[in-house]
Amino acid sequence: DLVIFDHELRPSVLEEQYLDRVARYVERGGALLIAAGPPYPGAYILYNTPLGGVLPGRATGEVVDGKFTPRLTELGKRHSVTATLHTMSDSPAALSIEGPDGVKVESPWSLVSPGNYRAAVPAKELGLYRATSGKLNAVTLRGPTHPREYLDLRATPDKLQPVAAATLGGVFRLGADGTPTVPRLDRVGERGNAAGSDWMGLRQRGAYAVRATDSTTLLPGVIGMLLACAFLMLAWRREGR
Repeated sequence: DLVIFDHELRPSVLEEQYLDRVARYVERGGALLIAAGPPYPGAYILYNTPLGGVLPGRATGEVVDGKFTPRLTELGKRHSVTATLHTMSDSPAALSIEGPDGVKVESPWSLVSPGNYRAAVPAKELGLYRATSGKLNAVTLRGPTHPREYLDLRATPDKLQPVAAATLGGVFRLGADGTPTVPRLDRVGERGNAAGSDWMGLRQRGAYAVRATDSTTLLPGVIGMLLACAFLMLAWRREGR
């Protein structure tokens, strides 16, 4: 986050309690930018407020015209305002990368410049990669950013309608109006329409071929007849009582 003060801001406009909170915010790592000009060393200067403790220099009231080349300190080279993506720590948290297949690998950091570390991991598969280092998270994609199937994710029957019309079929959107409406299924012949406003048909083509048949006898015929006679005798005896 960045707090910006213009050089025309007078301390009397804001209460000292607010400026004190801004100073404490900067002391905890926040950023403060003051767009200063010739009026900065005038009577109404922010240096005489609680912000004076976090300002980089003291306003003496003297204006000096000339060139000034700022130089970064070792701590300034690591700050997020004066450099791009780095850390203030001398030992950043380990880097863990999860590939599209869910497998996680760790890679060591290599120091590029003060506060700037870099790691390289080969990406063998297409898909989304997730990187984690402490509380920092990032994602990157290997492969086309906009594949054809993701160009338009809207549910529309326009693509399938010509094919369905050519085969006398239909396209149904289940629950398009918020209700799970399922069309009725009917058997239809090889010719004629295979869909209506509230029904869809399954064509009975009879397209099958018998390649071979096989049968297995559960009991030999003689044993089967003896068992049948035995059951008949038992039934006749039971009925005779």
